[in-house]
Amino acid sequence: MTRQRFIAAYDIRDSRRLARVLRAVRRHSTGGQKSVHECWLTRKEAELLHQNIEAIIDEQQDCVVLVPVDAPAMDARLGNAPGALHPDFIYVGD
Repeated sequence: MTRQRFIAAYDIRDSRRLARVLRAVRRHSTGGQKSVHECWLTRKEAELLHQNIEAIIDEQQDCVVLVPVDAPAMDARLGNAPGALHPDFIYVGD
């Protein structure tokens, strides 16, 4: 099962739908800010996330994109941001 990196971004107009989409995306997210998240998904997981989001949103008011990213992951930092302590592992949490 090969995973691919995706960027999930959304603009949801209703606060309840926003909370539901956020929960759906965070189940697969390795990190993100506000309404943009990085997700590493198998093809099946990407399809499931797409279906889950489609069932939540109002297509007339909301906008969601799930964009595959083919470029290799790179460690880019600005200012005095420290590097990863364990770059071979991904931490997911609060």
